[in-house]
Amino acid sequence: MKKKGAIELSMTTVIVIVLGIVLLSLGLIWVRNIFGQVGGVSDDAFNRANDLIGDLESFEGSFLTVVPDEIEISQGGDDGIGVVINNEQETSIIVTITMSSSDPELKCGFLDGRELVGSTEQFTLDSGKHKKFTAGVKDLEGDLRTTSCKIKVLGTNEPDNERTLIVTVKKQSSLFG
Repeated sequence: MKKKGAIELSMTTVIVIVLGIVLLSLGLIWVRNIFGQVGGVSDDAFNRANDLIGDLESFEGSFLTVVPDEIEISQGGDDGIGVVINNEQETSIIVTITMSSSDPELKCGFLDGRELVGSTEQFTLDSGKHKKFTAGVKDLEGDLRTTSCKIKVLGTNEPDNERTLIVTVKKQSSLFG
């Protein structure tokens, strides 16, 4: 009888340990996914923005171009946009581009790793050259609304140094329509 009790005790211990490891693993995966969604922006958003920039043929005559200038995202969703700065002055310029929103539930910025940052590093843009940037917008689970991001070039006296991106936050589509 003692041997049967010992086997039952050890089987129970093994089952408890296996269940504990499974639950711990699932918990760690869940936490990683939650933190990944809070600050990061999806790869799809930046791939769309890069495609838009790549397809952009004409930005001559415009110092600052934002493509598209209006986007729709779902609650908690994100999307990418393209930003192009074009120097048609006779001299080089040293500038920084900023991107911000007055909406606390909307994060706008440029890609730095997988995070959105509010401005680019300061850079020099030679005369007759242009530079393309990928930027993104992420809703932080706010209400349904129409809001905006402001994109501004600092360090120049160009009159065309500011754009507004209109962002419409729509209801997240459910599993059953």
